[in-house]
This record gives sequence, structure tokens and C-alpha cells, in this order.
Amino acid sequence: MKPRKMFVGRWQPFHLGHLMMVQEVLKEGHPVAIGVRNTKLDENNPFTLHERVEMIKRSFTAEDVMIFAVPDFDCICVGREPGYEFREVQLPDQLQKVSGTYIRELINENDKRWHDLVPAGAAYVIDEAAAKKKAKDQTKEGLAIMFTGLPCSGKTTLGQMLVDWLGANDARRKVFVDGDTFRATFCEELGFDKHARAENMQRMILYSKPIVFCGGVVVLSAIFPYTNARNVGIKMLKEAGNVVLIHLDTPLDVCEQRDVKGLYAAARKGDVKAMTGISDPYEAPANADLVIDTSKYSTQQCLTEITEYLYSSLLIKEE
Repeated sequence: MKPRKMFVGRWQPFHLGHLMMVQEVLKEGHPVAIGVRNTKLDENNPFTLHERVEMIKRSFTAEDVMIFAVPDFDCICVGREPGYEFREVQLPDQLQKVSGTYIRELINENDKRWHDLVPAGAAYVIDEAAAKKKAKDQTKEGLAIMFTGLPCSGKTTLGQMLVDWLGANDARRKVFVDGDTFRATFCEELGFDKHARAENMQRMILYSKPIVFCGGVVVLSAIFPYTNARNVGIKMLKEAGNVVLIHLDTPLDVCEQRDVKGLYAAARKGDVKAMTGISDPYEAPANADLVIDTSKYSTQQCLTEITEYLYSSLLIKEE
């Protein structure tokens, strides 16, 4: 077996030129050893030793390339006649001019041209590291989850189920803001005309925003019937953290069947004024993150759809 040829460097990030240098030596029939310097993390060295080793592993077979970690250093000292050759492997001019710093800048600026300058295996690791960082950054923020829909569409039921689920699966503080309870507690003097409803919603948002700003999770379950007021509320909450809007698009006739308080029936008789869906409009959102018809699924299936969305959107903080 021929002796190994050794490469040593920071490998920040793993450069397409590095790949070509190693491949050039492998073509000569020599096995290769790659020493990865264990540099500290900073803006010039943004990837961990493990991530850099993984970049290289994904680009070569284990038999061809041995990878090992070496302490950080800034100088190689040799005596007279060290007994081995120092060799420069030539690269094409277009790659010779591309620096690791330039590639890092493209990555930091989210400029996809960096994909053309690193091996596919390294790109996988870099994308994975970026996804983990995004998840970490997102879950540092608070979260507001807004349920909107007709009366009796399932907002309170699913809102409470979601809060219970979050209690077991998310590390942040949780607060449930139910529309009926909030109105009875903080907005008892308000009526049900359009202005009063908008004021009620604004108070709910103002109550919830500091919790989201401080990194908590607020689940709001209310009708939120008007597009403009709802969008203003979403904009305010987004100033504090992440926002998810869930529209429970349950048909009106199903909501009426569920109405144990008899409000729909009273509204149809004219005994209840400004009843959303009967004598007052419900403006369905066009910008909902999730739309669920609760008449088609069990409450558990609806909850699963919501939690799967939260997971896929990297909005759950598990620890």
C-alpha cells in the first residue's frame, strides 16, 4: 500500500477546490489523510469541528480518505531534511481565485451561488446547520397562535387542547386567551357593534403582545370577524414574535347544530342582535396559515394537523 498524502487546513467551509486537490492525489493511486484543525468558533470559523469533518466524510469513501483532528496552530516547524515532500496541488484558475472567506460571505448573505463552490456533501451539512440555527433562533422568540372562525366552530375546544399539548411538548410559558372569558373579564362594558368588537380584539392583542415579546406562547381563541382589525392585530403581534393564524372553516349549519347556548336560534328570531354569521358578517381570512373544517375530522385529528404544522415550521421549542 502506498503511503498516504496528507492535507492539513481549517476547511472553513469545505471548498470545491479542496475536493479537487484531494481527488487529484487520489487519481494517482495514493490514499489520503486529512487533518482538520480544531479552530474556535467565530465569524471566520463558523462551523464546528464535527460539522467540518462531516462535510469531508460525505464527499469521500472511508477507504480512500482518513480524517483526523489536530489542535489549532499557526505554524509548522521542521528541521533540516524532514523526510517528506512539501507539494502544492494546482487548481484551475477560476477556483484558485475563490477564497473560503468569499464562500462564507455568500452563505451569510443567503446567496445561493455558494452551492456552486462547495461539494454536494458539504452543501448538505451547511444547509442542515443553517436549518438548525434557524430553528434555534425562531424558538428563542415568542409565539402567538390565533384561532378565528364562526361561533361554535371549535376555537375554544381546540385552543385548550393545543395549550395542553404545548404544556407537554414546548418549554416556553403558555397562556390561553379565550374570547368569551376575556370579554367577560376585561371588556364587560363593550357592546357588539363593529367598533366595540374591534376594541375588544385590540385589548386581547395588547394583553398578549408582552407575553410573546418575552418569549412566551399565547393561544388566542376568538371570532376575530373583521379582516382589517384582524390584520392590524397580526401585524402588532409580529412585532413581538412569530404568529400563526388558524381559520376553523366550519360550515354555518354545523356551528348552529353545536350551539348549546341557543344563540344562533335566538338571532334568527331577532332576539340577539349582531350575531356573527347571521346578522353580522364574518370575513374569512385569505392569509390563514392553516384552514381546517372541523366538521370533517375529529378534534384529535385537527390537533394533529396543527401540531404537525408547528413542527414543520420549526416553531416548537422542546427544551
